[in-house]
Amino acid sequence: MNKERIVIPDVHGRKFWKDALEYIKSGVPTIFLGDYLDPYSYESITPEQAIDNFEEILEVAKDKNTNVTLLTGNHDCTYIYPEEGICECRTDYLGFPKIQKLFRDNLDLFSLATTDGNILYSHAGIHKDWLNFVGIKEENIIDQPLSRLSHKIIDSLLVVSWYRGGWGDYGSPVWADVREFSKNSLGDITQVVGHTQQEEKPVHVGNVICLDCRECFYIDPEGDVRYLKDDIAV
Repeated sequence: MNKERIVIPDVHGRKFWKDALEYIKSGVPTIFLGDYLDPYSYESITPEQAIDNFEEILEVAKDKNTNVTLLTGNHDCTYIYPEEGICECRTDYLGFPKIQKLFRDNLDLFSLATTDGNILYSHAGIHKDWLNFVGIKEENIIDQPLSRLSHKIIDSLLVVSWYRGGWGDYGSPVWADVREFSKNSLGDITQVVGHTQQEEKPVHVGNVICLDCRECFYIDPEGDVRYLKDDIAV
């Protein structure tokens, strides 16, 4: 049976995650879907404010009274694995040394994916054709700290589909576009993801639910996704 939990999509320096702070501090299991930094210029969040916000998230995650899972997004990989050639258009190059140190000093707090019953959480979604293409079993990337990932898995995070300017039909768990799942998913497993920003509300594509719309969400004990602020089903 699924347990109730909070899910927080792409932060990008925003503070909407604090709407869930009372629940987080009370010990409700909470999953951040990644992309903590690199704010959008039109939202008037400075790089310095984004770093301060990220440090707050790390402190909450390290609190022994909380139950927080930090997943990893494509923007995060830019700072963690620069030698792999992963780069983003909004990378904070001035703050890069500090940000990289924050990630690498806390690497065991981060993973690519986590699961609860028949719900799988990752930043962008796990496509079974990506797994087959790179020759990786899904259990090798679920609930595994980044510090334990093989070089093969890390290198495979570079796979990007043509939806995102790449060359493949599918992307990695940090790069997949929700539209890639219209014809394919992981059987009966429901996937909860962020990454593909939505203007107003979450979208459902097959068994994939994309929550990247600047809101905190609640997964009830039955596995239904609801808005945290008003308890309305997605």
